[in-house]
Amino acid sequence: MTRKKRKTVKDHHGQQGTCVNINCDEPRQTIKISEDGIPTYRPDCGNCHFADIGYTTASGKKYVYAKGVIRVKKNHCQNNFGTAQKCEGIECRTEHNTDGTLPSKMLDRDHIDGDHNNNVPENIQTICKPCHTEKSKLNGDHKSKGGNEHFGYPKDTKQSILITPSKPIDHDFFK
Repeated sequence: MTRKKRKTVKDHHGQQGTCVNINCDEPRQTIKISEDGIPTYRPDCGNCHFADIGYTTASGKKYVYAKGVIRVKKNHCQNNFGTAQKCEGIECRTEHNTDGTLPSKMLDRDHIDGDHNNNVPENIQTICKPCHTEKSKLNGDHKSKGGNEHFGYPKDTKQSILITPSKPIDHDFFK
């Protein structure tokens, strides 16, 4: 049986940075390391991430934010309330609770400018997963060609997401 060699970071060029939550200076948690040794980081540190999603330790103790840490992630889709930046044209279709909130697992922290290394509270907005997917798709943030310049894929133009939802086109496939 051959063991797979553990991936290690070749050189992250100081991009790890610190947790996005206010008053937390812990390093961001590594999500994965590519085959080339390039790491991908969460916006927050491991402790804040686990506290955010309500994890418990092996001994049953619940993760909590460190004293004085202020959570940046909201408890609702900011797009649903019209406060999300660069999302005004996307209609939030997620059904919120009667008090306007959503479970944390339904919400993502979105980097407004698309630069995951610009990890400051002013560049973070909380949007639900469907809104985040639509915003990323319209901006081509994850395409390998013509995608987000912050991932090493320059774009000629960035498509505006301030559009109305598209309507289906009727096709006669049997002509």
